[in-house]
Amino acid sequence: MKLLLYCTTAKPNLYMPMPFEHDCFSEDASKCYLALKPILEDIDLKLNGKIVAECECDLVERFDVPYPAYFHEIEDDLSHITEKSCLNLMELHHYLKIDTGYALHLSNLKTFDVPKKLKEYAQFSCMKLFGFRVDGLFSIKQAPQNMCYCFDKNGNKYILISIRSEYLCKILNEQKTIEVRRKILNELKELI
Repeated sequence: MKLLLYCTTAKPNLYMPMPFEHDCFSEDASKCYLALKPILEDIDLKLNGKIVAECECDLVERFDVPYPAYFHEIEDDLSHITEKSCLNLMELHHYLKIDTGYALHLSNLKTFDVPKKLKEYAQFSCMKLFGFRVDGLFSIKQAPQNMCYCFDKNGNKYILISIRSEYLCKILNEQKTIEVRRKILNELKELI
């Protein structure tokens, strides 16, 4: 399933990299993202509130974090999830607040040269028009709190996921390849 990664509007701000300005210059400077401040104040490179990348999810893992979350045998069982999600056991436990979580394995990450706006995608919904209910595809006006189905102008289906900037920064820098969620859409459950 193809996923679209949306950077939430909450701070800290996430900025697009500019290779010639990086202290962390590498062979592939496009993998350097800054989550604290812009490099050039007068150019709007902020990614918050935009769809910044596309990736695939071919595997979803259902897992439990029993209480207390600090036992070593639990840590060994979930080490691949904690390592690739950039979350420790206590952070997982505090986030999930229940015993079950879903690890979405992200692959084939493709960042957009020009971030996309929500209105470039549509979602199926209903609205009232002149007192009548109208079902159809309408431009997305507001980002989902978790995730939702959406379609591009060619009719390709995606799952749009809202991700906080500090976690999205790690995904874009390829430090994080697992996104953990409490709830997922039914189509993703089929990948378990």
